[in-house]
Amino acid sequence: MASTLEKDAFLGKPLPSGVSLPDSYLFLCLRSLYAAHRRDAISIEDAEREKKDIMQFYEKLKFSSELYDRVPALFNRIEVAATAVRKDSELIANEKISALLNAIYGV
Repeated sequence: MASTLEKDAFLGKPLPSGVSLPDSYLFLCLRSLYAAHRRDAISIEDAEREKKDIMQFYEKLKFSSELYDRVPALFNRIEVAATAVRKDSELIANEKISALLNAIYGV
């Protein structure tokens, strides 16, 4: 997806609809960077350095966004497992398991 976005940003096209937050960030930053270079407002060396910074932040933003999307399912799996443990008197009596549940739920 990033290569298509980069090509469209280079061509100065409008932001495509329905793209993710990280892809929107990448597109808008690159479009602005390419436009600044075309106006000779920024040297090629500075543009290359800024593009590297933009790409690094894009990767971090993309990773964070993917984690954010996975959190509800993670909490659901934790809750299902914790409920099963609470129903098992042998497991809930285990000090380490109780400590783990206390750490998760702060109880």
